[in-house]
Amino acid sequence: MPLPTLENPRVALRPLHQANQLLSVIRFYLLPHDPNYIEWGTRVVAEGLSSDVLPGGSEIILDFDDQVVIVRQPDSAQAAIPINGHSQRSLFGAILAELQKSELAHVLSNDGDLVDQMIVALAVKRPSIANKHDDITDTAPLTVDPSAAQAYNTVLYSIFTGIARFKASRVNGKTTPAVVWGEHFDLSTLIFAGSEATEKAAHINFGFAPYSTGIDFPYLYAYAYPMKPNLVPTLPDSAQWHTEGWTGVVLPYAAIAAQDHPEQYIERMCDQIYTALLPLLA
Repeated sequence: MPLPTLENPRVALRPLHQANQLLSVIRFYLLPHDPNYIEWGTRVVAEGLSSDVLPGGSEIILDFDDQVVIVRQPDSAQAAIPINGHSQRSLFGAILAELQKSELAHVLSNDGDLVDQMIVALAVKRPSIANKHDDITDTAPLTVDPSAAQAYNTVLYSIFTGIARFKASRVNGKTTPAVVWGEHFDLSTLIFAGSEATEKAAHINFGFAPYSTGIDFPYLYAYAYPMKPNLVPTLPDSAQWHTEGWTGVVLPYAAIAAQDHPEQYIERMCDQIYTALLPLLA
């Protein structure tokens, strides 16, 4: 069955992006550093996105279908916080109020604003967050369109499944989990060419972005790093060689959405693109 269209994703999906940034920064604070910065990424789940189970046993789920943030405590008690009616900052505060009962009890007190306390804690433990306060404290109202959120849940899970099937059937080596990044809201996974598994090692990156700087439509992407200069691969139909700002493959979402079996199509396209990019690795 073809996937839903994604109308005006930069506007329609921005509130979900902002909510995911909150899950991302909480992971960043609580988890140890990973060589590929996986502490910044959230996990794709059936409902939408998850912080995964955090060190103290809590989990935060960004539920696209119901447009709520679920905070699940270590004892399985949970609270569902509606996104609509909050700003990013107030939603952050509501999440922190739940985590104050468990995961962040050692960090947050009843003396003062919880968001301000968390920013101070972030600046002490992870100083690189100091210049990113605006990414988690926007005070504009969040308005999530239920149909857009539900459509994107269907799309993201289908894309994730197609990429996962490709990795399972073709890749023989080290990879990173496919996660959704807080900063750009893109799904991404690295496939390494050798035994070293860090971002500086030779790899091919596959991902899916709902939008990005200079590209207003959703797209599957891939690139090789480091890449031999002055080579252009032969790509499957509908895939484009992109060279503005970064160099790699762009497959517009419109080509994916038109397929009767999109997950199989994604799996096949990833396989063909992988074959095309491998010889370009330096």
